[in-house]
Amino acid sequence: MNRVNPVAFLIFTILLISSCKNDDINVNNNILVQINGKSLMKTELDSLFTKKISYDDSCLIANTYIENWVKDQLLYNKAIENIKDAAWIESEVERFRRELITSRYESDLMQENILYTEILDEECEDFYNKNKDQFILSQPLIKGIFVKIPADAPGLKEIKKKMQVIDEESVDMIEKYSLQNAITYEYFMEKWLYLENITKKIPVDNDKIKNLKSKKYLDITFDDYWYFLYVDSFLNKGDNEPIEVSKSQIREILNYSKKKDFIYQIKNELYESAKLKEQVKFFVAPEI
Repeated sequence: MNRVNPVAFLIFTILLISSCKNDDINVNNNILVQINGKSLMKTELDSLFTKKISYDDSCLIANTYIENWVKDQLLYNKAIENIKDAAWIESEVERFRRELITSRYESDLMQENILYTEILDEECEDFYNKNKDQFILSQPLIKGIFVKIPADAPGLKEIKKKMQVIDEESVDMIEKYSLQNAITYEYFMEKWLYLENITKKIPVDNDKIKNLKSKKYLDITFDDYWYFLYVDSFLNKGDNEPIEVSKSQIREILNYSKKKDFIYQIKNELYESAKLKEQVKFFVAPEI
């Protein structure tokens, strides 16, 4: 037996009731409810329902949505009647509308002009070299290798030896060993990571962490696990941030700057064109 569609049932019920009060409502226009000329359409409720939802839940959701819509409209109408500064509100609405349209147009212009959206690596490097003092580390960075191994795993002595002196052969051996025995293996010899992201995985006190810059190696056993950390490169808090870390921020800065310059150019072109076409009438000469 087919069940009645809850939305269809609601439409029929509401329109049936409404037809007793208002003969002007057209059943074919899918109006669910109407207040002071504002209408809630069936299509606005379509997105609320899925195939998985039960009939009872559908009715509850639809009824709640319709009731809330009615209440919101009533409150809005009451506010319109009683608001004291309607002119200011209309001014703010118009201002927001202008900003929204202008922002959308600017975004479309930027997408059409790839020159102003693509930031080359050379541009980033040039900006970084000229503004190094702006990029200072707020916390240490490291490059290296981190391994966490069960205390009962075989070959721990060999791993400890290999982790203290890293070369191509030892890296290959550590990687193969870790694939079979390690709980965690992180190779970051070629990219910077914040020290905190690694040390929070190791149950170690701050004194040993402070020594990593000079010692470059740490091993500790705790709770049936061995933790090994080899530090290939170390940058302390207060050092210059590497360009690899700064690049995403630099791209944002350059993107903003390019957009600003581009929009400034567009505005000037529109301004000069409007003056030539005598589209602008100055009643007071602009100060230049």
